[in-house]
Amino acid sequence: MKNEPLEIAVCGQHNNGGLKGNIWRESDLKHLFPVGEVNGSHDVHRAGGSSLNSGQVGSYRAALYICKRYNKKPADFESFLRKAKYQVEKRLKLANRWKSSERRIKNLEFLADIRHRMSETAGIIHNKEKTDLAVKEAYALLKQVHKEIAASTVKELARGFLLMDHCLIHYIYLEAVKYYLESGGRSRGSFLVTDPKGIKPVNNLESKWRYSLYNYNRDIEKDIIEIRLKNTKVEKL
Repeated sequence: MKNEPLEIAVCGQHNNGGLKGNIWRESDLKHLFPVGEVNGSHDVHRAGGSSLNSGQVGSYRAALYICKRYNKKPADFESFLRKAKYQVEKRLKLANRWKSSERRIKNLEFLADIRHRMSETAGIIHNKEKTDLAVKEAYALLKQVHKEIAASTVKELARGFLLMDHCLIHYIYLEAVKYYLESGGRSRGSFLVTDPKGIKPVNNLESKWRYSLYNYNRDIEKDIIEIRLKNTKVEKL
């Protein structure tokens, strides 16, 4: 018997997936195999059970491909050092700068800011105006965050690099959400897109909860969005 609305708890688990991989789960970056929920195969149409199976089978296929195709001996130490030296030195310079910084340590505050922004704009409710603002804020933080990080311990250093990764990823993700909304994408899968001209899920809710539902009659609703970061700018593929 229907007497009153049922309270539910919502999580963003089905808003996952992202890195592009081929049928062997190898990404555009050779030798990098994103398997499981980080892979773009976990898309809007997959039910929970088949997503799990896809992750398990994808991992097996990746392992098989690596065994058959990438079975040469690893590079010797000197060769590896020559290739990795620039990246290692670059990060050591950052670490030294953060350790010697006299700024107040705010790494946790920045991480909380990123998480709040993602929950507000890239979770279960998508709003165009909020997303536009969030993209600008995320990009501003991305350009500045390496100068704002400070550390006094090894743990804080690790958190600093984690913060840089979070900052980059959340900016790219928000750009993808922005592109979807600007292209006319509507509510589907695990999120609701607000629409002033749409319908209310429940009559006694405020008008800000109006939404419109996808119908696969718009190109943006038929495709998987692929984007990449090139020279600090996000491009659609």
